[in-house]
Amino acid sequence: MKKMLLLFLTLVLFCVLAACSWIDMLNDGTVSIQGTVTVTRNGLPWNYDFNPYTRRNNSSRDPGPPSDRPEITAYSKGRVYIGVASVRYDKGSADYSNGTYHWTLKISKDKIPCPVYFEVSCLMSDVNNSRSRLIKTEEFFINDKDTVIDIGLINFNVVRLSGNLPITINGEALEEYSSGRMLISLGSSIGWDEAYIRSNGDWSLNIFQPDSEIPAIFRVEVKQLGGTFRKTLNLDDAIMIYDTDLEVNFPDFESVDLEALVLSGTLKLPAPRGSRLHIYLYYGDYTGSNSDTELCWQEIVPPEPDKNGLFKWKAMIPVYPIPFDMTARTQFIKYNGSSPPDIYKAETKIVITETADLSNINLGDLRL
Repeated sequence: MKKMLLLFLTLVLFCVLAACSWIDMLNDGTVSIQGTVTVTRNGLPWNYDFNPYTRRNNSSRDPGPPSDRPEITAYSKGRVYIGVASVRYDKGSADYSNGTYHWTLKISKDKIPCPVYFEVSCLMSDVNNSRSRLIKTEEFFINDKDTVIDIGLINFNVVRLSGNLPITINGEALEEYSSGRMLISLGSSIGWDEAYIRSNGDWSLNIFQPDSEIPAIFRVEVKQLGGTFRKTLNLDDAIMIYDTDLEVNFPDFESVDLEALVLSGTLKLPAPRGSRLHIYLYYGDYTGSNSDTELCWQEIVPPEPDKNGLFKWKAMIPVYPIPFDMTARTQFIKYNGSSPPDIYKAETKIVITETADLSNINLGDLRL
């Protein structure tokens, strides 16, 4: 009997201590405000089950929750940061089916009562620059710890731009490891949005709907064998983008053929087992990377010379009026375990003329 009584008292003491510890954790000077927000994209619920664009976690068999769930940030007046709300949901609930998320925000007790403003952002993995998209809400008021706030409906309008534009270089299809892109300058933006161009010419890009009609300039860009090749498609005739999906056509271009000079030759490598080889080609004299036109840059990992130590290289550069001078800078790196690597370098002047043999260019003698 005494043993049972002692066990009972020990259990009671453990429960009391656990409860005190729990109360202490809650008594951190904050209260938790509850709420909801409903997120849609073009009027459709944004959630795991109903949205085909939701990015899953592919690291396990269970894809888990969407990584692009909404993020809710709270501010007080004067845009003073309060914190980021913790977002939760029940995948089997009707709320989640409608795109409604539940959230909890911790706020200091001494701030209450107070007005609060929310910004709701949503990372949509198939929308360009989606992290910069923020939806601001109106003012809400927190009276006490029992305040429940429904931020309401946040709808993200997304516009899809797409088209078909096959690309070739010197009349030939792009090589397997080449990358073709459609670059798009929207409105007064100083940057370029970009979409991958598939081998059949298809491309598409999703953007958040602009606030009003804006002009767009389109440019193709291809990187192949170290060279970068571009062509602007509608410089004098901007295409207007606004609130509808758009199939983009270019009256002057059913396809695009880019011109390139193909250069090749051999290079004697100073060691048989190098780790990497860099080849830089510049227009004119090399006086510094910030002041010269870089025609080509390649990194070969690892370079594989023949039994005589000769490495066959090949590069493409944009076409310039002939004749012109060019500078080749090469760098061969050989790692030596934990010791510093051996770095061999060479710089060679090359003259491109009508009669020059562009298939037998010597890039110089690499030296430490």
